Amino acid sequence: MEIHLIARIAILSLTLTFAQILSPSDGFAHTIKVMTYNTWGVPVATWDTWRYREAMRAIEAIGPDVVVLNEVFTQKGKHQFKSNQYPFQLDGPGPVPRLVGSGLRILSKFPIVNRAILTFRACKTTDCLSRKGAALVTLALPNGKKLNLIGTHLDSSGPKETRISQLKQIRLLNEWYSDRSAPTILAGDMNFKSHSAEYEFTREKFEVRDAWMETHPSSDPGHTYDCYSNHYARDYSIKTNEPLITERLDYLFHRGAIRTIKTELKFNDEENLFSDHYALMGEFEI
Repeated sequence: MEIHLIARIAILSLTLTFAQILSPSDGFAHTIKVMTYNTWGVPVATWDTWRYREAMRAIEAIGPDVVVLNEVFTQKGKHQFKSNQYPFQLDGPGPVPRLVGSGLRILSKFPIVNRAILTFRACKTTDCLSRKGAALVTLALPNGKKLNLIGTHLDSSGPKETRISQLKQIRLLNEWYSDRSAPTILAGDMNFKSHSAEYEFTREKFEVRDAWMETHPSSDPGHTYDCYSNHYARDYSIKTNEPLITERLDYLFHRGAIRTIKTELKFNDEENLFSDHYALMGEFEI
């Protein structure tokens, strides 16, 4: 009797193992790395020479699964911020009728099963030269689950009301086009401080968690834009008569069935400095 019972348990265990292999969507968590990076791809010929090529090589060496790029404004940038490692891609709004497009590009190792883009209605001063907006992709993960990812780049100039107006549009994009059964990551250069009205609006209205704050103490501010340690940021601010600032402007927010494992800054040292921003990378379990 005991022998037959043991045999039946063994067969049941083997059946469950095969079922798990054949149906990966039934339970296994998948770890995904997401990077957001403002490439400082300003459309000035003297600035878009070697940096793009080396930045893309550095991204490939790290190998995040999904990359949200900001300020890929120039044709050279669009050509060089591509890679065979990322066969799936979505760009944000194009330039017409503005001077340049949104500069937004999403690169993914995973298939894109749904996509949508929007152009912001509100803008101020020099931000109106580009056709800024947001892009949403739904990704099919190897474990059978899905992930909504929204990339964006909010205005840097103008009052907080401009950025909140843009966030309201992104919220509608998310409500209309995301897969409601899947978790969501909102990533990009938000151009607001972590103690601002826009920050609180994002956390409250999108019902998201701040991945950096989940994984670092309050004493580690995670500045992604630092005019005192980044010579590109400092030189640009001086040339444009802007104040020298040190702020966290780039974010990874998330909601739903997703857990933050860790977050870290990348390309934030002199040997690997390609932009006036540092890259922010998060590792998540889905």
